[in-house]
Amino acid sequence: MKLLNKIFSIIEFLKVNSEMSLKELSEALDINKSTAYRILAQLGKHGYIDKNNETKRYKLGIKFIEIANHIIQDFKIIEIAAPYIDKINSVTKETIHLAQLVGDEVVYVDKRESLNPIRLHSQIGKATQWHCTGVGKVILAFQSEDFLEKILASINLRKFTEHTITNREQFISELELIKKQGYAMDREEYQENVGCIAAPILDSSNKVFASISVTFIFNIENLDKQLKKYKDLILENSKLISGKMGYTA
Repeated sequence: MKLLNKIFSIIEFLKVNSEMSLKELSEALDINKSTAYRILAQLGKHGYIDKNNETKRYKLGIKFIEIANHIIQDFKIIEIAAPYIDKINSVTKETIHLAQLVGDEVVYVDKRESLNPIRLHSQIGKATQWHCTGVGKVILAFQSEDFLEKILASINLRKFTEHTITNREQFISELELIKKQGYAMDREEYQENVGCIAAPILDSSNKVFASISVTFIFNIENLDKQLKKYKDLILENSKLISGKMGYTA
């Protein structure tokens, strides 16, 4: 069990710290250098770790991409939502995200890029933040009290911008508002100059398990115009996707 914990620690560390040396891994994770080397060698043998022979640095291997692609292919929501995502992207010319609840995380499972020259911190297959993204907040707002308490007890309300909600009570109030109005907004909370509107997607058991959002260059002076432009479109399509997933009002 201790060895398994060390293996997973190395994988989790390399997930967010690519291209690390054996010494850096050993010191950061407090794992004996020889033990870390043996683990990396075995993982590398099976394609889970890639070693740069010139720099002697390690990163996650292509095997994880194969696994991720296999898992994503099993997500029915991706296939069903694809034409709706394409339509919204075509109409708005903005970035469209599809996210799904996976365990205790919200994960981007599909995306269409914007024509606007702005770089977004989003990646298919990657978990994102609960407290400062539209897709995260709108999913969390409709979960059970037990699940909400579990997430609130475990997440760090980390400050990403001057607009990030970092107060627990304020965040709970935000979730209550989202549940009441039926959609969520990100007002430069995760990334400066970027906003989004997100709507929930429900399944056949009438539970929110995913969300869809339109992301745009945020302008507080034109917020009403942006709301009018995107809100109804994203809500309409989230309902259509929910219907395809078996949701009945």
